[in-house]
Amino acid sequence: RPRMMLPLCPALASGPVALAVADSPDESALRQKARSLYRDGNFKDALENYRTLTLEIDGVDSVETARDLQSAVDCYLRLNLTPEVDAYLEAVARRHAGDWQILFAVAERYNGLPHYGALSAGEFERGAHRGEAKWVSSERRDRVQSLQHFEQALEVLREDASARQSAAAASLLSRFASTLLRHGGDAWQLQLLTDLEELPDYDEYQHRGWIYDAGGGEGAPVDENGDPVFYVEPDSWEAAQNDGERWRWLLAERSRWQPARRSQELLDRAQFLASQFGVQTIVDRRAFFRESPELDGESHVFALHTLKDNETIARLADGVRRIELPDEQNHILLCQRLREASA
Repeated sequence: RPRMMLPLCPALASGPVALAVADSPDESALRQKARSLYRDGNFKDALENYRTLTLEIDGVDSVETARDLQSAVDCYLRLNLTPEVDAYLEAVARRHAGDWQILFAVAERYNGLPHYGALSAGEFERGAHRGEAKWVSSERRDRVQSLQHFEQALEVLREDASARQSAAAASLLSRFASTLLRHGGDAWQLQLLTDLEELPDYDEYQHRGWIYDAGGGEGAPVDENGDPVFYVEPDSWEAAQNDGERWRWLLAERSRWQPARRSQELLDRAQFLASQFGVQTIVDRRAFFRESPELDGESHVFALHTLKDNETIARLADGVRRIELPDEQNHILLCQRLREASA
């Protein structure tokens, strides 16, 4: 998979880091030192120690090393070394390619980085930039890089039956699913199957916003026949036809690993369906409500009091419509099942 590599700061690629291999410092003592330096605001020296902990030491404590990674990235940002973060994250991912908890941490950090920068001489520099350059958004690219590392972590985790019972494993699937939903705010893009083999280009920045995000879609998507688009659970991750199905599979897989989390799956699905098909999607038509003399009529499209349990009035891509919802795609029924399960 393609990875964007940026040159490391010379001051951080040598010195204490280079000596760490020969000295093999005690992991616990080095971590305590790094945290003390961080608390004292000595971010440069703290970063050198965190780099040693995440890039040079074998047999690491996965949970603690994942925390070290987060602290290291914070040091980069505090030191205004943002352009070097990408190369560091990819180096950590290569170093710990068999550790799902550290790969999980890498994926999460891509979600939290500044999603902008500049292209200068064909090279991307994340964050603020001095001098002439082309400003770009890295949001779509960062999302895909995050998804790549989530997928790598999932592949490792699926081979560890005992680890799949942990709270961290459930958190990974939850965060993976949330990242799939993050499509620049346009839920219609869940119909697409994000290519996880190739990183997308950067998006050009304009004075009034990012080009790729200008305009946006309105209303829940419909298919070529005008029917609402629903996402079903595929037989496997590999069998998913779009990101919506990938999202469904991740939620279901979490429940298969940990049946006690089935209620959370129902809640997650109900919340998404409500955001797409709930009657609140037509609130921007309130002026129509005030002005319509036929609002009390049984046949009026906005006659909410006439809705059956399997019906809703929602704002779709082709306008406000009254539609029937299949049981498995009905947020009200899912909430009822959730209530029954909690009783």
